[in-house]
Amino acid sequence: MRRLGAKLIVMAFLTVGVTVFGQSRQTAVKSGSLTEEEARFPLPAVSSGEETALEQVIDAEEYMVGPGDELSVNIWSGMEQRFALKISPEGVLSVPTVGDLLLAGKNLNEAKELVKREVRRVYSKGEITVHLSKLRKFRIPVSGIVHFPGVYEAAAADRVTHLLEKAGGLILQQPEVLRKDKKGEIIPETLSSQRNILLIHREGDTTRVDFLMFARSMDADYNPFVEEGDAIYVPPLSEEIGTVEVNGAVKMPGIVEYAPGDKLADLIRISGGFRDDAKRDAVIVTRCTGKGAEFRTYYLDMQAGGGAGEFKLESDDRVLAQSEFEYHLRNQVTVTGEVKYPGVYSIVEKQTRLSELISLAGGFTDKANLSGAKIIRTSDEEIADPEFERLKLIPVADMTEMEYEYFKTKSREKVYVVADFEGLFNGGDKAQDVLLRDNDEIEIPVQAKTVRVSGQVLNPGLVKWEEGKNYQYYIEKCGGYSYNARKSKTRIIRASTGTWLKPTNSMEINFGDTIFIPEVPERDYWVIFKDTLLVLSQMVTIIVLVNTLNK
Repeated sequence: MRRLGAKLIVMAFLTVGVTVFGQSRQTAVKSGSLTEEEARFPLPAVSSGEETALEQVIDAEEYMVGPGDELSVNIWSGMEQRFALKISPEGVLSVPTVGDLLLAGKNLNEAKELVKREVRRVYSKGEITVHLSKLRKFRIPVSGIVHFPGVYEAAAADRVTHLLEKAGGLILQQPEVLRKDKKGEIIPETLSSQRNILLIHREGDTTRVDFLMFARSMDADYNPFVEEGDAIYVPPLSEEIGTVEVNGAVKMPGIVEYAPGDKLADLIRISGGFRDDAKRDAVIVTRCTGKGAEFRTYYLDMQAGGGAGEFKLESDDRVLAQSEFEYHLRNQVTVTGEVKYPGVYSIVEKQTRLSELISLAGGFTDKANLSGAKIIRTSDEEIADPEFERLKLIPVADMTEMEYEYFKTKSREKVYVVADFEGLFNGGDKAQDVLLRDNDEIEIPVQAKTVRVSGQVLNPGLVKWEEGKNYQYYIEKCGGYSYNARKSKTRIIRASTGTWLKPTNSMEINFGDTIFIPEVPERDYWVIFKDTLLVLSQMVTIIVLVNTLNK
């Protein structure tokens, strides 16, 4: 009865497989991988005629010999004899001059010992060796959600994945060419389960094959060998099976198909294991307890060596592996310009000071301009400006004049940390030894004794700095103002701070500063006249209308 039940199960699975096989064939025809003629007939069993490729040396204690296996029996005596013998379908090995030996149900070691013992009864002298020379072949039906269901040739050293490969593999994603029904609606391809594949044995019992676990862990226990009488069934990936989601400090976070009997350690393993920063003593499992929003939370310690890894999961559980706070932070500061060793340096945030970092960079060069040195801060939490963030979402045309000026200024602005480099390094003022933050940038410019004059002068460019001279001196050095210079809007841009100042005759210019003279904006006086005339005419019209109404 058990064998009859097993046969009925296999036939049922093959029936399902033929249906899916037909669907897969239709998809293959539409995609161009099969012709109509090829799709009309089932695929033959695959047989390359080549020797079976082995993944490792066969374990003689585990390998069970059976019908079709070929044994090499060698008798090394005065007259050397060699026999290549196959085990019969009844499990019998016929050895010339010795007789029939029943090997069914024995592993390879037991079979070899039995053959040696019986051959020794006839050949008392010489050495006797027995080896497995060829593996037996048999056929395995593969049904369910695979590309090409059918019956395929297998060897005793083949695993389930070898047969799935012969059947075209699992269907893991929707094809580029989608099938449509008569109404033109897309028919989605049924996807394969990866973790609940069934290996059905001759006696009717089954072994669950976890293809995903095998692929990620390469643990052969999840990918067993096939035997005569086995059948493989790949069920569809369905919502009834459910999923488990793993997030946080694991190497491959995401949603994983649930398999009955899953334990916490299994899901951590299938997710690639913990990352180095994982807080293993605080793994959180969240489980829905009903139809509503109610849930229960479990806090599990997988570091203590207890049974937390054996915690049984349920479908729709959510697993979170927390990270250690500030684990291996890579805080760094970039130093450019006139230091001996410019580059990117690691720091301890809020502990490393400016003087320590300059020391690490080898100190300043002889050309360093300390008065123009800057620390630029990019830390979002310190430069956050809600008003600027709001303006970034508004079209420029909808801004008021004041909002546009603010937006334009902030767009050009860099956040500088106030630090007097000269006071710290030349005057010993420890109050200027600021604490550095992650991603700070320190710029040490070259000590160029020049002043830049830019804009509307006859010969804009660099002018040699002269102590005590005002801005007019440098403008005259550049040939004076050009014809369209807007003199009243002349500005001094300080090299040390980047601030814009309105100049006075008594203001001293420092080397590195920039003097900027803007251009007088062009005006169309005819347009101005027309606009003025239009406004005046409208005002007259309003006055006349008011007087008329008052009468």
